Amino acid sequence: MLRNLILRLAAAAAALPPDRPASTLAATLGLIASLFPAVAPLPAAAQVAVAREVDRVVAVVNSEAITAHELALRTRVAQGQLRAQNIEAPPRDVLEKQVLERMIIDRAQLQAAREVGIRVDEAQVDRALAAIAQENRLSLA
Repeated sequence: MLRNLILRLAAAAAALPPDRPASTLAATLGLIASLFPAVAPLPAAAQVAVAREVDRVVAVVNSEAITAHELALRTRVAQGQLRAQNIEAPPRDVLEKQVLERMIIDRAQLQAAREVGIRVDEAQVDRALAAIAQENRLSLA
């Protein structure tokens, strides 16, 4: 839920006029969002169904695998976000490639953050989100 809020704020920041520092804001929000798990844990029933499927690895970032199931979930989320913003989605294969590239970058950033000991607690994220929202006259509600 918090990650979705960050992603919504990043989308709102990207829509700001060019004279606003939206690119810095969007980059900051993107980094904060990348420090959270990419996909929330699934309900128990969904986990059982997923466990029955044989999932294939679509990419490996250092020693961590990205599965076809993870890619499909993130692609559906991206399609929903584009639809919510009335943006026409690219063809499915193009969108999947873009999403996979983003997942690889996110995974590499998370690994790098772990290696250097970067930790962000929820209170820090809440404060950062509140400050960013206030600067851009947005609501966290």
